[in-house]
Order: sequence, then structure tokens, then C-alpha cells
Amino acid sequence: MIQLSDIIEYIKEYVINVSHDVEDLVVKNISTLDSSLPECMGWIATYKKEKQKLAEQSNVKYLITDTEVLITPKLFNKVIIHVSNPRLVFILIAERFFHPNYYKPIDIQKSIGKNAQISPSATIMNASIGNNCIIHSNVVIYDGVEIGDDVIIHAGAVIGHSGLGCERDQYGSLHKFPHYSNVIIGSKVDIGPNCQITKGTLSPTTIGDGTKIDGLCSIGHNTVIGKNNWIASSVTIAGSVKVGNECIIYASSNIKDQIRIGNNVIIGMGSLILQNIPDNQMWYGAPAKQIKQL
Repeated sequence: MIQLSDIIEYIKEYVINVSHDVEDLVVKNISTLDSSLPECMGWIATYKKEKQKLAEQSNVKYLITDTEVLITPKLFNKVIIHVSNPRLVFILIAERFFHPNYYKPIDIQKSIGKNAQISPSATIMNASIGNNCIIHSNVVIYDGVEIGDDVIIHAGAVIGHSGLGCERDQYGSLHKFPHYSNVIIGSKVDIGPNCQITKGTLSPTTIGDGTKIDGLCSIGHNTVIGKNNWIASSVTIAGSVKVGNECIIYASSNIKDQIRIGNNVIIGMGSLILQNIPDNQMWYGAPAKQIKQL
């Protein structure tokens, strides 16, 4: 447990206002806004839409945000900490008080399922591997990764490493966003050679059942990919993207962070996706535009 007063003192050069007296208050965890963990601290990015609604609906007790979030009666039960740069402040708090050397929310016992075939050159850390999986040569699977049954991971894939979300402070130094969550891969998933799948920051990176991913793809932290998607080679999906079910993303496409893609969507080769795509549409181009309704 960390004294909230110690946290406030550490970030004082960024603090604009604190809604409550923080004496004797403690912080037990940092997490997402919907966390049910007690005495938890979360944050809201400056670029988020409907920040007031996010704040009022959040479950966390301590909330780092900017001054656009007003302290309404619905927020009287929370400690609102207004700061000049919420993302940087949250990173600084994580670095100083919740370092992964001792803050490890993911607790998985290493296990290998029945009939799993694992190359001698593969590196499996403290991860969970399901039944009938095939792990080819030089694959690296980091701590905390959970893999379902009948999964094939081809040579050179790296799963569960930290991503590179950064924020620059006023002195020009870069600070990495904390990556305390993991990767969860469903069953009957194929992952092509030399893919990388980054673990989540505060929530898992997830690949749904039946999804097939070709080689040289990169999937960013917190991204959630649904079921039975077909992702061709050299696709880059940035962080916190959500992809529905039964989509096709053709080769060399790039999807911006925070994008939402619906179900049964087709994205043409080499497309650059900069906006959300509803269900049952085909998009193509750089930047991509809707081609037709499916």
C-alpha cells in the first residue's frame, strides 16, 4: 500500500488541484477505470471524448485527469487529482511506486497441455499452453501469456513483451507506459512467423478463437481481436484497437491506435485506417474510405 500523500508530493509540479484531503488515504493498485479492485487509481487521457461521463461511471477511487473533468456530486466519493498531463503523471506514478519488480498482477503457473509439440529452440517462460499446441523454432513466449488449445505458433514469433507507448516530460526525456497485463490467445488460432504480439498495459491483449494471423504482423498492447478473423501478412495494428468477428484485413494494412472495427469488415491491401468502421463494410485506400456495403 502506498500513501496517497506521498504520491501527491512526488507529482506536485504537475498538480493543479486535489478534490479531497488526502491524509491517511492509501492506494493499493493502479488499473483501468472499470476495475473493481479496492483503493484503486486510474486515469483519463486528455484526448478522450466524454471525459466527464467516463469519470462519473468509473469504479476507481482515485482519478488522475485534466481540469475539463468537473467535480460534480457524482464524483464526491472519488478523489479527483487534476494535473497538467494525466498520461505522463500516471506513468511517473507507475515508475516510482508500482514498479513491475514487485507489482505483478498477473499470476500464472507455467503449464503445458497434453500433446503439445514445442521446438527445443523455443523459449517458454511462466506461461500457460493449452492442449495440442504446436510451437515452432525460436518462438519466445513471455511471462503471463495464456494460450488455448490447438494453437499453432510459427517460427520466430514473440508474444507477451512490453510495448513502446511513451510520453515525453518537460526535459525531453521519454517515459514508457507501464505494461502490467498479459496476452490471452484463444483456441484454434494460427500465428505466422516473426509476428509480435505485445502484452497489455492495464488490460490484456486478446486474440479470439479461430483467428488466423499471417507472418510479420504486429499487434499492439490492449488490442482486442475477435473470433475467426483473417489477418494477412505485414499488417500493423496499433494499441487499444478493437476488431470484431469474421473480418478480413489484407496484407500491409495499418490500423491507427484506439480504432474500432465492426464485424464482417473487409480492409483492402495496403490500407491506412484512421477512423472507426461499422459492421458489414469494405474499406480501401490510404487513408481508407468505404468502398461498399457488404
